[in-house]
Amino acid sequence: MDVLRASFGDARVVEAPHPTMGAEDFSFVTREVPGTMLMLLAGPPGLDGPPAPNHSPRAVFDDGVLADQAAALALLAVRTLDGAAR
Repeated sequence: MDVLRASFGDARVVEAPHPTMGAEDFSFVTREVPGTMLMLLAGPPGLDGPPAPNHSPRAVFDDGVLADQAAALALLAVRTLDGAAR
């Protein structure tokens, strides 16, 4: 969280208010290898009302967040590899 907050700011990096259903499977993976789960708000600007859930046929995404996603994953990978190298 600190790495992401330093790069993207406190307002853009928040901890999920509650566990999500995708997390229970992912926890088995992270028992074996380092990992992280990110959730990006990807609703387009000007969306009327709350966004539809990810798997809804009404979901609409703004691909403009993909560069931030790639940067976040790269930052976390570098941090992990740097720690492993020490």
